[in-house]
Order: sequence, then structure tokens, then C-alpha cells
Amino acid sequence: MKNLALIFSSLIVLLSSCTADSTENQNTVEPTFMSGNINNVNYTNLKPQTYVDAGSFQTVVENYQVTSTLDYNYLLLQGSDVTLTDTPLANSVLINIRIPQSKWAVGTYTIYDEETTSINGTDVVASLVQIGGEKKTESVTGTLTITEFDIASKIVKGTFEFTYMTNNGTALEGPFQLNNGVFKYKLDASYFN
Repeated sequence: MKNLALIFSSLIVLLSSCTADSTENQNTVEPTFMSGNINNVNYTNLKPQTYVDAGSFQTVVENYQVTSTLDYNYLLLQGSDVTLTDTPLANSVLINIRIPQSKWAVGTYTIYDEETTSINGTDVVASLVQIGGEKKTESVTGTLTITEFDIASKIVKGTFEFTYMTNNGTALEGPFQLNNGVFKYKLDASYFN
């Protein structure tokens, strides 16, 4: 009888711990801001360069005036491991992804090079600056997948990846890869109020 009671109490403890693990997994917090693998180096918690504390804005809507009657809004998602006041390290990076208003919806979009693609209201553009090495990307091509764009809850999140080249001043180097890019930002720019 003691053995039966011991088995029964062990079973209750085992089931209780399974329930606790399940609840714990449901409460896992998604990362905020941006992360990715840049040439086999993981970067996490990349924030806008102007983000210094919880009172800072996470997103910006940029307005590009093309002519006196034509302008485009782009959502800037920026990720960096340094703020504007920090001294960059040799491996510090800055990623800019600009999403035109025409793409503010769930979907998969082609990423084009920010330097060679004009602001046209339809193309997602991106760049990566290796701040410490003072190298900027060229020939960026890739994909951006927006998995959530919810103005009511003020959240944008998704994934991205791209291939790029860098210019050493005399020649292009690469190709290089940015893989497993993920982002989650509050749509806190004044545009969304």
C-alpha cells in the first residue's frame, strides 16, 4: 500500500512539473528590435541608434517628397549595436530597412539595395554599414517577410535575409550573407497615433 501511495504521489509531482513547463513556454517573451547572423556572427538586440531608453521611439516614418505633388512614406526599421553617442567597436553594425507604405501589410517582399534603388514608393530597400570598418553594403538583394503588421496593437514583426557586397575603396568584396534576421518593433512613430 505504501508503494502504491509513493507511485501515486510521484505521478502527481511529475504531472505538476509538466504543467508548469507548459505554462512557462506559453509565457516566453519574443525578442524586441532586431537580430541576425551577419557572416556567421550572431548579433542580437540591435536597436535604433537614437534609442537610449524606454522613452525613445522604436520606429520612424520618413517622408520623401519627390515632387511638389508626390511624396512617399517609408517605415524605417533600424538596428545597431551602438547609439549615436557610443564609440563603435571594430565589428559594430547598423542595419536600415525602409518599407514603403504600399507594403505595410503581411507578406513577403524583395529587398533592394538602398544605394542604387530610387525612392519610388514600391520597393523595400536595405543597407548594412559596418561602422567600425567604415564599410557600407552594395548590391543588396534578399527578402523581407512581414508576419504581423497591426496598427491597432501597434506591432510590426517578421524576418529578413539578404546577400550583399562591400566596397573596400577600390573593389567590391563578397558576396556576404545576413541570415536568420528577425525583427519586432512597436509602431510608436507619431504617424500611427
